[in-house]
Amino acid sequence: MTSTEAASFAALRLLATTARGSRRDAAFATWLVLRVAEDVLLHNDLPERGIRRRMTSLESRLSSLTVPTGFRRVLGGVISALREPRPEAVRAALTQLAGPAGDLLGGEVAEAIQRLARPVKLA
Repeated sequence: MTSTEAASFAALRLLATTARGSRRDAAFATWLVLRVAEDVLLHNDLPERGIRRRMTSLESRLSSLTVPTGFRRVLGGVISALREPRPEAVRAALTQLAGPAGDLLGGEVAEAIQRLARPVKLA
């Protein structure tokens, strides 16, 4: 399992075991953001139009979720970084997501997000 798969699966495992509510919505939002981040980071040759469509779909889906306000702000920063997918910006955004995700969702998710951010630094 690669570090990118580990990040998505950590959020997905948490999603499967969490009862309905804002914590579950936050886990789902994290999973959605990580899936788009993985696509952007692993497929550098994605056309700009494809990235725009992914971002529009992501923003649309996130708008209906009930997540804590501070966490929503962090997600907004990650989305901004993903719109212009430079590796440094994506790495910084994922690093910023790891702290609040760890506080809200647990250490396993935070560690998986940090692992996802590390290979971007080397690219």
